[in-house]
Amino acid sequence: TTDVPNLAGVSNMRGMFQNCASLTTIPNVDLWNTSTITDMQYMFADAKAFNQPLANWNTSNVTNMRFMFQDAVAFNGAVGAWNTANVTNMIGLFSGATAFNQPLTNWNTANVTNMDYMFQDAVAFNGAVGTWNTANVTNMVGLFSGATAFNQPLTNWNTSKVTNMSYMFQNAVAFNGDVGTWNTANVTDMGSMFSSAKVFNKPLTNWNTGAVIRMDYMFFNASAFNGNISNWNTGNVTDMTGMFNGAIAFNQNLSRWCVSKISSQPSGFKNSGSWSVPGWGKCPASVLAQIGKEADNPNTIKSVITVNDLKMIAGITGIVDGYETSYQDYIDENPDEFSNPATVAEVQEMVSSFLFISTWKTTVANETIVIPGTVGEGGATVNWGDGIIQNLAKGASLTHAYTAITPNITISVVGIVEGFGFYNSSTSTASPYSSNILTIEQWGLVKLKTEGYVFRDCSNLTSVPNKFKKGMPVNWDEITTMSDMFFGATKFNGNISSWNTSKVTNMRSMFRGATAFNQDISSWNTGSVTNMAGVFYDAKAFNQNIG
Repeated sequence: TTDVPNLAGVSNMRGMFQNCASLTTIPNVDLWNTSTITDMQYMFADAKAFNQPLANWNTSNVTNMRFMFQDAVAFNGAVGAWNTANVTNMIGLFSGATAFNQPLTNWNTANVTNMDYMFQDAVAFNGAVGTWNTANVTNMVGLFSGATAFNQPLTNWNTSKVTNMSYMFQNAVAFNGDVGTWNTANVTDMGSMFSSAKVFNKPLTNWNTGAVIRMDYMFFNASAFNGNISNWNTGNVTDMTGMFNGAIAFNQNLSRWCVSKISSQPSGFKNSGSWSVPGWGKCPASVLAQIGKEADNPNTIKSVITVNDLKMIAGITGIVDGYETSYQDYIDENPDEFSNPATVAEVQEMVSSFLFISTWKTTVANETIVIPGTVGEGGATVNWGDGIIQNLAKGASLTHAYTAITPNITISVVGIVEGFGFYNSSTSTASPYSSNILTIEQWGLVKLKTEGYVFRDCSNLTSVPNKFKKGMPVNWDEITTMSDMFFGATKFNGNISSWNTSKVTNMRSMFRGATAFNQDISSWNTGSVTNMAGVFYDAKAFNQNIG
């Protein structure tokens, strides 16, 4: 034991009782004048039996408390009133202090720059530290690692200067605090950050991860986590080893992550789930650049863009796995539709072009609509416009009943529709649904009937698309007959001036009875047409110069 020492002029107590494993009593230690002390690092480190009151110490000049109570397994003294205004270093302060659980709410941490391992393995600690000023902290490595009881709100922490959060909540098995609003713009290391944080499942959607280099084992064995992190910027990450290994709940789509610095899937990256992984070695920006490069050199560079490449681009919807070669053909055939690099809007326009979009009406309740034709290779997904989305297999008919009367409803089909046409020429019968069709907004992957009669007796049809997209698997090149195409389409007056008719040989009765039609089709190439009998018969409004 010692008497009360005269500490006048003393500034350093570094390691004063370090490794004094049997020390239990220091007489009058709470009365020591510590007002001149600046360094208390390691002071009670490994003083495993020490647990005397230190509440009255004056710590106003202390700058360094590094590992002060490291492995002081018995210590649980009230130090919450200490003046910590000048402390800059709190590394490992209570690391391994397994009994410590005193309030520290009022500590002034405004000047602290390093909190690495501060509560590492402090298994009893669950103090409210959410109001701490962390504005100057740059390091939080392992801060609550192994702090198995800790679960306090940290929402308001200012993490704008933090560069390293590795191991921060590793094995913090009780922690499920909301940290989704933290500013992580300067963080470069998140390795093992939530490793074995078994209940953590808070949103991290808005984290800025643009500077992060390490994410290895970040969610390793974080068995509850399933946050949507699909929009994270991972362009600078070089290590994702074991990132989701054992994260058994995780099932998010990460196909849009930029992982240009990781060429292949890292060992143990994912759990056993079926979610989409990133396109290793690629980045959305590089995909847009590649599309632009291909479009700028259509004669020398054939498209190699894959479906997974397209899925990496944030904001693109409606991508279909089976359309890979179709997308490539589209890029090759429509180079003028892309900038260099391509834009997200241009790529979305391409993807959306593969939708077959039409508008319809029903006139009575519980009326059925049938889109003429059948589902082609690869199946189809139909959005019937009333909240019902239906997946159909190859060969299926496209049939749907509407409960309510719908004067104008949009139906979209992702997939090939074979044999589209409203009139059966072999039986001379019109489709009972020919009066329900109002417009064709976009051709998509529809394949028209090749024998003509496509819109015959579609009495409420007003317009169809003027152009077919190049490179899309629509069978326009197979169309040699347009006979009776708009026969009886009494409201049709759509612009079809750009139709390619160079291979058409038969236009018999094409506009017969199309009493509203009066569009300029003077540019049509009719050089192959051999039959024009009745082409404008009873087309009462038609008055164009077709020379």
